[in-house]
Amino acid sequence: MSSDAPWQRYEVPGSTRATVISKPDVVVSLLKKAKCPLIIVGHDIVQHGLTSPGPVDIIATISREGGIPLVATPSAASSFRKLGFTPALTLSAMEIGTRINDPDWSAPGMHAHPDLVILVGFSYIMGWLLESGLKSFAPDGTRMISIDRRYQPHCNFSFPNQTIEEWTSNLSAIAAGVGSR
Repeated sequence: MSSDAPWQRYEVPGSTRATVISKPDVVVSLLKKAKCPLIIVGHDIVQHGLTSPGPVDIIATISREGGIPLVATPSAASSFRKLGFTPALTLSAMEIGTRINDPDWSAPGMHAHPDLVILVGFSYIMGWLLESGLKSFAPDGTRMISIDRRYQPHCNFSFPNQTIEEWTSNLSAIAAGVGSR
């Protein structure tokens, strides 16, 4: 299976597919250019937080160092709170998708609708559904990046399919690069 193939073999993403991010510096560059970036974290991020620093720690660092609001699902939000980091909002995954599709919505701490949405911590199926809805209904100019372990074709950009070690290393590289945002 190539790195830009959907993780589940029979999923057909349509004619427009995500560009594969081969270097984490691409994400850092896109974050620095964005006027109103937003990070959305799903429940599956908790599954990978077994080592320290784990993905929850790293995502909190990206949000804090980059000054980027973070919206989390309830189970992910509790993991962030255990670290002493409070998300800007706690909503269900479907509610998050609905809010981003609303052109008049902005997260607390933001002055406008997000122009760049980073998605991480969703199971493959939930990410697929959420990102498909955003691809179809989000306001023009809203770009999406999946930094999950599995390639997600409905975003503008996505990490390729990766091992946990590669994924954690890429997340750490993003965290190291966003501090100068």
